[in-house]
Amino acid sequence: MTNTTEFKNENITVSVSKEPGARVTFNVSVSPEATKAAHAKAIKAVNQEVSVPGFRKGKAPEKFVMENYGKQVEAEWRELVLQTGLQEAMQLVKETRPYKRDGISCTGIKEISKEKGAQFTLEFEEAPQVPQINLSDISLKSIERQPVTQDQVNNILTDLQFRLAKWEDAQEKATEEDFVDLDIEKLDEPQENICKDARFAVKDMAAWMRKLIIGMKAGESVEATSERDPNQDPAAPFTPTNCHITVKAVKKALLPELSDEFAKKVGLGSLVELEERITADLNRKADQEMREGLHHQLDQMLLEKYHFELPLTLLKDEILHRKEDAIAWLVQSGASQDVVTKREQELEKTLPAQVENSCRLFFLFMAFSNQHKIAVTREEIAQELSKQILEGQRAPADRNSKEVQDRLSQLIMLRKSRDYIVDHVKRA
Repeated sequence: MTNTTEFKNENITVSVSKEPGARVTFNVSVSPEATKAAHAKAIKAVNQEVSVPGFRKGKAPEKFVMENYGKQVEAEWRELVLQTGLQEAMQLVKETRPYKRDGISCTGIKEISKEKGAQFTLEFEEAPQVPQINLSDISLKSIERQPVTQDQVNNILTDLQFRLAKWEDAQEKATEEDFVDLDIEKLDEPQENICKDARFAVKDMAAWMRKLIIGMKAGESVEATSERDPNQDPAAPFTPTNCHITVKAVKKALLPELSDEFAKKVGLGSLVELEERITADLNRKADQEMREGLHHQLDQMLLEKYHFELPLTLLKDEILHRKEDAIAWLVQSGASQDVVTKREQELEKTLPAQVENSCRLFFLFMAFSNQHKIAVTREEIAQELSKQILEGQRAPADRNSKEVQDRLSQLIMLRKSRDYIVDHVKRA
């Protein structure tokens, strides 16, 4: 739906039409008086540029300039009318700003004359007009923080034991308590290795594979078809895979005893200190999960409450950037063409909505951070980069580049804005 309004002063009239996708059209009418003034300026400008024998620069008679340099005057005049009209239109319609400075195009010149004035059309994408978030309008549902249990602590201690375990070959058939090293090859076209020399705990396998592996010995192979896990959502997509499974080895884990010596091997002074560290980490994780739940609530509420137009080129560029980045990562990881093609198809379906929502939230939170003077320090940027690398994310090639620093700063700003809002709104 097109929304049209009109603005005017003594020199110009601007009819502003706005369409979805932040498309804006200025139909500009310039008064005859203004075009005459522009024509006089054009003559003076050309007069200053040309050399006429017998006259100092800029002092040649106007009639002589028009007779001998009429084409230059005409071109200068048209340019002056368009540029002056654009500048005055932008001053007149102050609340409408182009998304890109070089994104304004003159799509039609209907007329430029001294007698009738000028009429021309300008088109551009408008910068987002971002509404201010009103904290009093927001109410979030409280989320119960999950308590840390001793079972969680014990599970992590067991994981650490397995990391430091000694392994020995099992001479008998695989049991539910064993580990197995497997090669799994996909037999469907295109054929590919799903994994090679990968170690699995038999008890943690999918039911169909666990049933298959129990009783097998090292060196034995079997062909099978994967089955849907009984615990999987029946509505979730599932495609059976024909595969060839080879048991490379059956292993038993010799776990180290939980003691102060064990704690020292992982960098702490005692078993008590290790358990305290694990408990503290689990508590931080529980706090983070609760806060992320509140962040998700907030995002959904803001998307429902605040709608504003976004430039189509912004969305298209961001979709392309994310798609190229995701596909490049797959290719670098050695994914097959079949996997890459499937991922491309998935991204084409999911990215448009994801990008629109993330861009809308980005503008809302950036406006909020400016309003509430939420700042990001260099120390916070350095900490965020270190955190990402420790979590296994790819380290940027040039971590000190402006692009990397800006991306990290924006990420921190979004998180701090969310935290600020969550801490200052009502809880139901």
